This record gives sequence, C-alpha cells and structure tokens, in this order.
Amino acid sequence: MKTKSLFAMLLPLFLLFSTLTFSQTIIGAASIHAPAVDLSQNIGTLTNISVLVTKGNGTVKIIGPLNIANDTKQSAFLAASYASRYMGLSLENYNFTYDIHFITENVSGPSAGAAMTLIGISALSHRSLLDNFTITGTIDNGSIGEIGGVYDKASAAKQDGMKFIMVPAVPAGSQEAELYYLVQSRFGIPLVQVANISDALQYAYGTANPEEHTTNFTFYTNFSVGTLTDANLTCSNQCYNQAFPGIVNFTFGITQQEINAIPLPQFSNARQQMQMVLNQSREIAAKGYLYAGADQGFLDYINAFYFANSGANVYKGLSILDQINQTCSSLKQPQITNQNYEWLLQGELRQLWGSYAASATIGIYNTSSYDSDQVLESLYQGAEANAWCGAANFIYSNLNTSGISVTESTALKSIASSRISRATAYGGNLYLDTAEQAYSQGNYALAMLDSEYSYSEGYANSYFGMNASTLDGMATRIATNSSSLFGAWPTQFENEAMFYVQQSKIAKNVTEAHGYAYQAYSTALLGSLIANDTLVISQNLVPSNTTKTAAQAPAGYADSYALLVAILIILIILLIINIIALYYLSKIVKQRKGGEPARQKRSARGR
Repeated sequence: MKTKSLFAMLLPLFLLFSTLTFSQTIIGAASIHAPAVDLSQNIGTLTNISVLVTKGNGTVKIIGPLNIANDTKQSAFLAASYASRYMGLSLENYNFTYDIHFITENVSGPSAGAAMTLIGISALSHRSLLDNFTITGTIDNGSIGEIGGVYDKASAAKQDGMKFIMVPAVPAGSQEAELYYLVQSRFGIPLVQVANISDALQYAYGTANPEEHTTNFTFYTNFSVGTLTDANLTCSNQCYNQAFPGIVNFTFGITQQEINAIPLPQFSNARQQMQMVLNQSREIAAKGYLYAGADQGFLDYINAFYFANSGANVYKGLSILDQINQTCSSLKQPQITNQNYEWLLQGELRQLWGSYAASATIGIYNTSSYDSDQVLESLYQGAEANAWCGAANFIYSNLNTSGISVTESTALKSIASSRISRATAYGGNLYLDTAEQAYSQGNYALAMLDSEYSYSEGYANSYFGMNASTLDGMATRIATNSSSLFGAWPTQFENEAMFYVQQSKIAKNVTEAHGYAYQAYSTALLGSLIANDTLVISQNLVPSNTTKTAAQAPAGYADSYALLVAILIILIILLIINIIALYYLSKIVKQRKGGEPARQKRSARGR
C-alpha cells in the first residue's frame, strides 16, 4: 500500500461504529497494524486498519482516505470474500467496512490485502490477533503475493516497536530472498515468510514462534575443492594465457575491497559468508580453473556492493549509478593488432555490457516514485555494470599492443548478421541487445561474440530436461574437443565446464547434481561457440593499410598506378632532353662544315 501522508496509530473502534446505524447487527470487529510507503518523502510508515463486520448484503467499502485507488478497493473485496469462505460463510450475508485511520489524502496499491484478510477472519471468528506484528502482501484466493517497499515497511515496523513482520514467501536463493535477508539484518527485525493466510494465522494468533522462522540466505556454496583434479585443458592456438592471472587477481582485489566496506555489526554474518566465498574462489583458481574462480568472485563482488551501499537513499543511488555510467563511457580501447584481438574484444564486450546496463538502469530511474527496494535493485544492476567496466579497464590497461595493426574484413558483416538471427530465435536479453548495438556501430566481430552469449543461453535451455549424467557427458565431449580450445578465453570456459562436471559427479543430491551438470553443459557450449568465432575472426583480420571495402580498389592497385605515372613522367622528361640534345647537336654539325679549312691551317702552322 502506498500513501501520500504519514499515518497515525490506532484509533478506538468506536469511531468506526459511529459511521453505522444502530439498526445494523454487529458481528465482530478487529484491527491490525499495516505498513505503507509514503512516496512523497520516500519513507515507510505504520498505520492501523480496522474492520467492522455486520449483517448485510455483501457490501465491502473503505473509509478514511479522501481518495482510494481501485486496486485498494479490489484488494478489500478479495480480503472480505476469502475471509468469509475461510470461515465457511457467504459474503452475501455480511457487510465489511474497513477504516484506514487518519489517511487524509490518497491511498493506493493492493499490499494491504493480507492484513485486511486476517482482521476479517478475526472479526468473524471473534478470535483476537496479537498486537505486536505487522504484515504486508496481496491476497488471491488465500495465497499471499509479492509486494514492494519491504525495506521501508520493515524500517517503520522496527521504529514503531513491532516484534516481527510477515512478508510473502519467495524462492530460496532468489534476489528477493537476499533483499529480505538484507532488510532483516539491517533493522534487526525478523522477516517471516508466509505463503498463504493459513500460515499467517499461526503467527498472528501466537501459535507459531516467529523467531524460529526468520529469513535465512546462504551466499557460500561449499564446492568440493579439495577433491578437484588440476585443470588440464590447454588452448590449441592463439594461446595468450599470460594475462589471465592478472584479470583473476584484479577481480579478487575489487571484491575484497567491497567486502571490507560492508557495515558492521548488522551485516557481520553476511560479510563473513562473502569472505568465505572469496577465499574459496582463490582456491578454485589455484587449481587452474581461473575463469571458474573469477566467476565466483564476480558474483561475490555484486553481493558485497549490494550490501555495502544498502543505506543509499533515492538520490544517492542515482549518484552512484551516474558515476558508474560515466566511468564506463570514458574507457578508451587500444589499437587492435593481430596479437591482442582476442583480449581486446573480450574487454570491449564487458565495456559494452556495463555501459548498456548502467544507462538502461538510469533511463528508468525515478526519484519521485522509487522506494528503497527499487533503489537497491538498481544498485544490484549497477554493481554488475561496475564490475564489467572495471574488468574492461584492466584489460585495456594491460593489453599487449605489439604486432601488426589490423582491422576487420567486411566478410564478418554477413557472419555477424547470421549469428544475431540465430540468437533472436530464443528471445531477447542483454547480450542480444548489445550484439545488435555493436552490429549497428560496424563492430561485427564484437557482434558475433556477443550473440553467442545470447544464443548459448537459449539453446542450452532446450536441454535443461536432460538428466545430470547425460548433461555431464555432453559437456565433457564438447570441452575436450580440440576445436573448442582455439583461444585463451574459450579454453578457460571449457576448464570451467570440467570444474562443474566434477562437482556434479560428487554432488550430495540429484537436484544439486543436475544444477552443476546444466552449468557444465551451458558453459561448454559457450566455450565452443566462442572458440569457433575466435578462429573465424582471426582469419578475417587484415592489415590496416590494405583494408578493402566494396567501394575501394583492390589492395595494391593504387600503388601500381602511382608507379606507372612516375615512369611515364620520367620517359617524357627523357624524351624532352633527347629532343633538346638533338637540336644543339645539329647546330654544331653545321658550324663544323663552314669552318674546317681555318682550323687546318692553324694546325699546319703549329706542326
């Protein structure tokens, strides 16, 4: 529920009774604390909702606020309807009047549905609810659905002395579950997840202990690193592996910095877990699975950034995103050569992803209507962008610039187009969007690689139903094929695939084994696709000074033409010289014919 003013606390129920005629038969009444978000000030607030149930004809209404949105009215109707059915009664025989106390402006949103259902049941059953909790969530035939504003609502609940807050159940390990854990840790109030009204009533009546059912979240995955064999796949060509330890250590370094920035003591448990993740990431890399270790470190960085910046308000959040976006946009790519092209393209990929994610997040950021949940979600996406662009900057700064400067052959354009078309069949995502962006900018090699990330996700998903053993076998065959090992990056992907194959085979249950096996197959597939494209790209790089396009002459033609012109000029000059020489020679001959005797006399005299 969202409001435009601060709510007051509980009013006596007789204020509600005074709105009714004495001729109506009162069945029961109840009240509950209900959290909301005041978007005009970007803060949470706690109000009180009361209900009076009387004999009637199925009328459900809300009083209190000046303006009540339709979704709130609909939520009240669903609450009254389900509360009646839960008690084995028919709504048609009762009237429900809900009073949202001391709201004088607007109220909107369906998130009070669960609260209105609980007090409806309480009024009909004459069974009192505890007065030390609050609940938020939509209602749909007894199921409690997800809502927004949990951060601000929990903050208000803690400030107003509530002992716990019930929230809609979310999948374990999801980003929503991580948000719950963050909120619970930050404010020190238990967040109890409930899937339906029956679950909620157990806590509302006090028959279940909320302290035993707080939200937990696990960052650390206990991989069996000790039993790992060392990575043994080596690339077949273009093996510029020497830079990989550097990028891996860079990832670990920024992750450690972010972990150290997580506030204590409220996040001490989360910080400890993230440190365990980082330590294990280093152990995985030490076994030769460099990309697998860096990948775990990358995810650890995002979580650490998320917690370290969890206190940001809506304006601070936008400032952080702006800084990330500016950093990404300012990166300059070095000259591509026949020796660094693979690494440069991988750096460009990460800069492209980071810039796209940052700008897209800023594009929808709204300081006038965002609650703290939305700020945190934006910062989670910003963390990904920041890590990608940080990696790109490291690659650029440490890139080998030796070799021959090259550019792409125009033959890559049609190849990139076909790669994008193939990926499009599986739907859009960040990779496909950025592939199309790279293509529109004429960077066809980048578009090829990017589209493979998109295609591999979609194609691998079509094999998700395979069992773990089958997926492990498929992954192993792909990873160990020499054609999948062209280039340093594809080889690291294939080593990561083999890391997950080993984890799958020693997993403690079928579900875990399948998860690792699927990760192995999708990673092996990506490595194979990137290897093939790396080879194609290497075959279509030409020296920068002999690049030809459809509008240019063939390589060497211009130089040959210039040489012919120079030779022709030289011949013309020689011809002119010969003409001049012949002219003067003819004059000398004439002079000799007229003066011959005189020279002879002088000669005779001299002898």
